[in-house]
Amino acid sequence: MDPIPLVVAEVCCANIGGAATLVGDPPNVILGTMLGFTFNDFATHTAPIAVLSAILCVSLFYLKEKNRIATSQATCIATEGLRPADKITDPYLLKVGLTGFFVAIVLLTSHTFLEHAIGIKLSVAEAALIPAILAILCGGHKTHDIIQRIDIDVLLFFIALFVIVGGLEKTHVIKYLADTMVSVSGGSPYIMLAFLLFGAGYTSGVVDNVPLALTMGVILKDISQTSNMLALPIMIWALSLGVDIGGNITPIGASANVVAYSSMEKFGSKVGWSRWIGLAFWPTTIVLILCYSLIIVKLHIGWY
Repeated sequence: MDPIPLVVAEVCCANIGGAATLVGDPPNVILGTMLGFTFNDFATHTAPIAVLSAILCVSLFYLKEKNRIATSQATCIATEGLRPADKITDPYLLKVGLTGFFVAIVLLTSHTFLEHAIGIKLSVAEAALIPAILAILCGGHKTHDIIQRIDIDVLLFFIALFVIVGGLEKTHVIKYLADTMVSVSGGSPYIMLAFLLFGAGYTSGVVDNVPLALTMGVILKDISQTSNMLALPIMIWALSLGVDIGGNITPIGASANVVAYSSMEKFGSKVGWSRWIGLAFWPTTIVLILCYSLIIVKLHIGWY
């Protein structure tokens, strides 16, 4: 069977699933930490929409490819000789890593409760860094090279990005963009939410969604302070779903796309931009329409 539709469908679902939580995709991390939204906020408001969107996405890909699936020949793969446990070269480090991962998940989901219950203030970054540092310490000499493998270039990129956006805010460029968005929308919350979902979504297909989310997050914060058209949370949920899911459209829309595209090219499956867009455009558009409908429902019932 042709593997390309399966891989593209997998990438689309990976990006849709990333919209479900604070740590699922970099834009969510940026929006959450910058504007004070927690892991549980995203899990409550974007996760249900992401689950329904993933089901719809899989269904759309299946309907499109079901004839090819039906006519493909079944193959038997011998698995008797495969022993996954043989790939574990250091059981101790495996236990340390899994323990740190589990502690990080617990802290990410409960840091707000800990702050209110026992007065321990814990940010999202600290909830992830604390178990990571403890895992490095517990690993001893076996983990001494991890610090050297940190991608300093990526950290410098994010630092520079925040500096640039901060400069745009101080020079009132952000305020001008916020006022322009409100003016173009004509004061209609439906048009504004459509801008955030479809506009940001299709833009993230060709522009990296990290700077897009950072810039738009500051713009939405300004809009919420100067206009009573929409509350900040509902705009953030729309923006998050838009930039996370809209990246499905092109091979460079998100990191998962780039990895999958390069892997398929490496193993001899030539994809090309036209075929990727042909496979992903309509499922992504239909999923965005579903997200927009559910966001409008949330707006009407006031659950945001």
